[in-house]
Amino acid sequence: MSSDGTVHAAGGSITAYGPPSGPGIRVDGCGYAGLSVNPNYDSLIAKVIVHNHQGDSKSLIKSIYRVLCEFRLEGVSSNIHILQNLLLFPELVENNITTRFIEDKIESLLAPQKKAHRHLYFPGAEGKSIPIKTSVDSPAGIIPLNAPNTGMIVCLEVQNGDSIAPGQPVAVMEAMKMEFVVNAFEEGIVRLLAVQPGDNVFDGWPILFMEPADIKDEAVQMDTAVDLDAIRPDLAEVIERHAVCLDDRRPEAVADPYCSFC
Repeated sequence: MSSDGTVHAAGGSITAYGPPSGPGIRVDGCGYAGLSVNPNYDSLIAKVIVHNHQGDSKSLIKSIYRVLCEFRLEGVSSNIHILQNLLLFPELVENNITTRFIEDKIESLLAPQKKAHRHLYFPGAEGKSIPIKTSVDSPAGIIPLNAPNTGMIVCLEVQNGDSIAPGQPVAVMEAMKMEFVVNAFEEGIVRLLAVQPGDNVFDGWPILFMEPADIKDEAVQMDTAVDLDAIRPDLAEVIERHAVCLDDRRPEAVADPYCSFC
C-alpha cells in the first residue's frame, strides 16, 4: 500500500507459510512454501476469520490481533502488519469509525510503530530463501525501465534500437484481469528487451534497458491531447445495438391513435 492509499499486487515466492489455528479460528488459504504468486488473479493468499463467545468487540479485536501475530508468512510482502496497526487504533476498539477511516488514517497506518508487533511462532529451517527466476542483468551504461506492478506482458510496443520519448507507451501488461499501459519515464534508445509477450514479471522487474539520449526525431514526440469524450468503435456498436430496440427508434410501433398522450 502506497502513502496515498493506493494498493498494488506484490510478487515473489513464499518461503514459509504457517497459518494460525485453534478454537474460533478459520483460515481459507492456498499458500505453501515454494508457491510463486500468480499475477493473473487476485493476490489474496489467505482469508482469516476469527470469532469468540465473549460477545463484545474489544475481546474479539484482541483475539484477531493475536491470531495475526501467529500467522507466519515469509518471502512475499503482505498486509499483515497494516492490519495489525489498524487493530491497535482506539477508535476501532471503541467502534468509533466511518467509511473514510482508512483514508483518514493512512499515514498512521503506514508509519513505523513505537513497538514492533510480536511474532508468535518459531522460525525453522523451512524458512530458508527459495531462489526465484530473475530477469537479465543491466548492461553497462544503460538503465532499466521496470514494471510498475506484478503482471503478465501482453505485448511490447518497441523494439531494440527504437527511440522513445517520455510518456511513450512501451508495453501493455495484464494484472488481475485488467490491462494497463507501461510508459517510458525519460527519452532514450532501447538497447535490450528483457521480457517477451506472455512472460510473468514481478513488481520492479526490468522490462527493457535503455540508453539515455537526446531524441530530436519528431516522430517520437507524444501527442498529449486526448479526447476524453471519444467513444471506442466497439463501444459505439454496442450502444447502437441497444438503441435500435428503444421506443425512440420505432415510433410507429409505439404510437397509439386512441391515447391522448401520444
